[in-house]
Amino acid sequence: MKKICQNYCKYEIAIDSIMPPSRRGSRNEYSKSNRLAVGDYDGASNRTIHNNISQCQSLAELGNLISPSKYHKLNLRPIVDGRQTTIEFRQHSGTYSKDKVKNWVRFCMAFVQNSAKLRAPSYITKNHSEEKLFEMMF
Repeated sequence: MKKICQNYCKYEIAIDSIMPPSRRGSRNEYSKSNRLAVGDYDGASNRTIHNNISQCQSLAELGNLISPSKYHKLNLRPIVDGRQTTIEFRQHSGTYSKDKVKNWVRFCMAFVQNSAKLRAPSYITKNHSEEKLFEMMF
């Protein structure tokens, strides 16, 4: 679970780039930035954000750090609150387009699978463009 959270914070800016403007950063009160929740509000470095997640000792601690409320892009509240054993990706806007839904589900599945099977992510040491970050994700 830590690797999913680390990758989401690492690539949140890249994921923002494929979302409508209303779903980027913390512009939408129903899909707030996980980077801000973890420590970027203070201008924290990628390393600090990465380490804050690494230092969590329990799933509850991780959930409280990454999604202090259910209104974060990556929502771990269902697990932390004991309601469900799922994580929620809230970033995508509502849509009736089956293609948009299909692509978002495929993206989320690939993101989780790659996060789980690959070694723990490293933090980004320099600024990259959104395009470069997106390429680095896969």
